[in-house]
Amino acid sequence: MNKIIPLIIISILCSYPTYDFHIHNVQTNLKRSNGNFPDSNGIIDIESNAGSEYIWMSTGAGLGRIDIGSDFIFDGVDDSNLPAGGNPALFIEDNIILVSGVTSEYVAALESYKPKGTGIGYSLDSGFSWLYMPQPICDDCTSIPWGTQELNALAVTTDINNVSYDLGLKDNFIYAASWAGGLRRFDYTLDNPDWEIIPLPLDSSSYLYCNIDIDCNEETQNTVENCNLIDVNNYELNPRDPEDGGHHNHKAFSVLGTENFLWVGTAYGINRGIINDDCINWEHQTTLSGNGLSGNWIVGIEEQLFDSFNRVWAITWVADQGELNSIGYTDDYGQNWNDIKYFSDQNIKIYNLDFNGDMVYAASEEGLFYSSDLVHWEKINRNWKDSNTGDVILDNTVYSVLSKDNLFIGTGDGIIHRNSISNNNTIYRFWNNSAKSNSEDLGFSVYPNPFFISRDGLLNGEGHVRFIYSSSQSSKFSEINIYDFAMNPIASLSDEIQIGDEAVVIWDGRSDSGNRVVNGTYFCKLTVGDKSYWTKLLVIY
Repeated sequence: MNKIIPLIIISILCSYPTYDFHIHNVQTNLKRSNGNFPDSNGIIDIESNAGSEYIWMSTGAGLGRIDIGSDFIFDGVDDSNLPAGGNPALFIEDNIILVSGVTSEYVAALESYKPKGTGIGYSLDSGFSWLYMPQPICDDCTSIPWGTQELNALAVTTDINNVSYDLGLKDNFIYAASWAGGLRRFDYTLDNPDWEIIPLPLDSSSYLYCNIDIDCNEETQNTVENCNLIDVNNYELNPRDPEDGGHHNHKAFSVLGTENFLWVGTAYGINRGIINDDCINWEHQTTLSGNGLSGNWIVGIEEQLFDSFNRVWAITWVADQGELNSIGYTDDYGQNWNDIKYFSDQNIKIYNLDFNGDMVYAASEEGLFYSSDLVHWEKINRNWKDSNTGDVILDNTVYSVLSKDNLFIGTGDGIIHRNSISNNNTIYRFWNNSAKSNSEDLGFSVYPNPFFISRDGLLNGEGHVRFIYSSSQSSKFSEINIYDFAMNPIASLSDEIQIGDEAVVIWDGRSDSGNRVVNGTYFCKLTVGDKSYWTKLLVIY
């Protein structure tokens, strides 16, 4: 398995262009949680609580919410008990809201930036007040009390690579799937709760039962009750790679509490747990179990509710050769998994799921799909333009979706609100509010800057960059001219989008002759009437 797997998700959180938020179509600014980091257009997850007028968003820079009862006002959530940085996990059930935090930190020994977990924020009153739990680390946690046994464990002493990618709720416990930190929980009903370490089966084990000390040998290996359960002397909870003595199944990535079970997805399969007093009996499945899982990296577990039963879904990504990106579901509590061939046949990576009755929505690297029969899937028309302004989303990927009367679609370039009756789209995006209506310079600017042409604003394989300026003083827009460092003309742009008192011009990084520009510094001139305004743009592949 690739050691840099967690960095894929971190890149989703951290690679979006970041700007000072200025929000079109809304009345207030969306701020990040603690105010120390730039804001982001990356919408990682969208959730809502039943009966509430708020829709909550975890972003690459903090927690925000939309008040759908007051003309869709966006608001930032600013509370000292919220974790710093972006939010890889957001969970809501009734009045309980959970959110995790992540930043990046330069590690000199590795000469690179690494993800750093910043803890858990949780609210027990629908977001009116917040409590905080630090990221779980422990210098002396080399043994785990588990039932009547003591299990060996590798002490996790750092928050580097120790990021809570998912959060869940079961009984009185909040669970955190924390990759290098493994699976942890704490009792949220206590005034001063402590983290508990939760052991999971070894990579080679199909079971981990409480209070059983059995030495598996040739005489017992064919008896489930007596073999492959737990050998206390040879067990160690260790989220390192196998070549370093660890287990991929100890790298927790997703968690879900249902009525009868606790489900945990890891870098090596899915684990179904039954609560047994103060510990948990686990059954562990992988692609080798023959149950129908398409991939061993379980990045998400979701529950679809019906009148007569509940269905559990798993989002599976490729962790090794022979596996496939897909989604699958079980109607028999995990005994069998039904792979959705539409996605596995095309090896499409899914990021998130949402449900509305029989309808299933799948947010993916290829856009947003939906189906009511799980056989025939349709992709929502990618013509995501704002029905009033003509503004566009410059991102093919959909990272999150919420079906609540209307559709809310989260991308790396903002949110699309799609009216289910009219099919009209309203785009909410946040950018640098440098355009000043009373300024002589019109606030002419470009973002992202630098412009990573193979990464930023990707739409149909092409990178894009936006120019923004105030349009309130004059309607005499002429054009934007782009020159290379030698002041040779490269491109001229004249298609502007009017949004309030601002104007936006989008460039695909190509010259007027249709060729992609090369790395370098470019000078950009805006001409309005008889006046000119300049800015610089750095282009990088």
